[in-house]
Amino acid sequence: MLSNLLLLATVNAIALPAADPEPKPVPGTVTSGAITAIVDELEQLAKNISIPNSKKLFGGLFPNIADLAVNFVRHQVVQLPYGQIRGTVEPQFSSYLNIPYAQPPVGALRFKPPQPPLNFTGIYNATSYGNACVQAQTGATNLVTSEDCLNLNVYAPTVGEKLPVIVYIYGGSFNSGYNSNPLYNGKTILTHSNNVVVVTVNYRVGAFGFLAGNLLAQEGSLNVGLLDQKFAFEWVRKNIALFGGDPTRVTAVGQSAGAISLGAHLLAQGGTQTLFDRAVLLSGGPAWLYQTPASFDGVFTAFANAVGCSSGDILGCLRNVPAQTLFTAGQTINWFPIADGSYVNEEALVTLLVDKKVSKVPLLMNDDLNEGTLFSFGQVTSAQQVIPYDMIFLPFLTAAQQQTVSALYNVSTYPLGPYQAAGDFFGDLLFQCPEILLASVYQSLGVETYRSSFTHQPLIPLYPSAAQLGVYHGAELPFVWQNTALLDSTEIPLSNQVLNSILNFVNGLQPNPNWATYGSGNRYNFVNNAMEPDSERQQKCGFFEQTVTSFLQGQ
Repeated sequence: MLSNLLLLATVNAIALPAADPEPKPVPGTVTSGAITAIVDELEQLAKNISIPNSKKLFGGLFPNIADLAVNFVRHQVVQLPYGQIRGTVEPQFSSYLNIPYAQPPVGALRFKPPQPPLNFTGIYNATSYGNACVQAQTGATNLVTSEDCLNLNVYAPTVGEKLPVIVYIYGGSFNSGYNSNPLYNGKTILTHSNNVVVVTVNYRVGAFGFLAGNLLAQEGSLNVGLLDQKFAFEWVRKNIALFGGDPTRVTAVGQSAGAISLGAHLLAQGGTQTLFDRAVLLSGGPAWLYQTPASFDGVFTAFANAVGCSSGDILGCLRNVPAQTLFTAGQTINWFPIADGSYVNEEALVTLLVDKKVSKVPLLMNDDLNEGTLFSFGQVTSAQQVIPYDMIFLPFLTAAQQQTVSALYNVSTYPLGPYQAAGDFFGDLLFQCPEILLASVYQSLGVETYRSSFTHQPLIPLYPSAAQLGVYHGAELPFVWQNTALLDSTEIPLSNQVLNSILNFVNGLQPNPNWATYGSGNRYNFVNNAMEPDSERQQKCGFFEQTVTSFLQGQ
């Protein structure tokens, strides 16, 4: 029966407007010639002046000039264990782009777990973005995609040591997303605060990252998109100190599919992960990760047949099919992580509710007020469609349970009509309820947990139908990243509040003085700057938790 619930994992991130993935010049950027001259001078200065002497010499006017010299030089060329890389130095920060953290997963490595990067000679030029993983061209012009895509970007202040680290995992339905997206540019965060190092990670999506089936299970090649993320986190632990980051203070931040991914890591291997020290989940949790290799075998067979790999060495055949052919065949399939029995050991609800085996790291979660309208608008137009729409996602509901759903999401109580009711159902089931479930378990275990809601409708909409969508899925992202191109000037204070709260949490502090830890169903409202009850959603999510848990236990 669980195999009938494939559509439950249709997790989408926002479709961003067309944009050039190359970074825009920063006003006042120093030219390369000037940088070379400055570096030469500072390098000489670093050799000749000790830090104590610099303080005596300049009488406190330039007390850290030797620190500046050492850091400036260090941040232009960095020696990794497998080679040297050169980044771009700007007045406030340095950026290192397209750093390979694993071998290209091509040929025999397609569909396999990531492998350590090979050593290289010379100095690797890490000054421009790398390839996105294979995916559709979703509005981003000049997006270069390739299987050779396992790269990450590091943005670091020019001066600083042992700084906290943010590692960002993008969303995109497990079918799209890329770390060169202008919305995820770490420079915007460093412009706001120079006390953090930001890392943005590429991971395999679609069939390349989440193809599953018994044949792949037999060779240990399941959830390789998740394993890419795991490999990147391990890279950060090993190497981020070279960029001024503290490997013992790593905060994972993920949105939508990225948040669901982080939820999976929190449950991985019986809750024993040591990849990160704190987690921020934006619109997503792990509750509905329950598919197994066996339940996905039908999808695997249909996919293999579609690309001409129906007999013989099927995996060998799949590894020789052109990437574009695989991508085209996989476009109609909803890809997502599964319970692989190895990394994600078992069904998420069992891990959470029965075993409570979770990685006990401090947690901050946020959802948007109208998470589901982005998916129901234009799909549900009459009251008669609401229950059939519900049944797509929970086909095992009894007649009595369907009536309960109808009462909980009574169309007559929604001013925007049936699509709003269906959107509430979808948003609760896929985003908000998994968050509430995770928060409740963490709170019961005594783990520091915060939960919030974003209720502001952006003044610069990302969608033509934004008025009907309300505070849609992904609405908070420009505020989190302080992307001023997507913010009205009057929204900057709210963006400051959102970003400062996250940065406080990253630094081990309370997000803000008005934000209490999660308990009694209360959550923080950014617009009101106060805690508020969430009793209605608690009631709805309690119903789903009980219903789905009973179904799983009764199988």
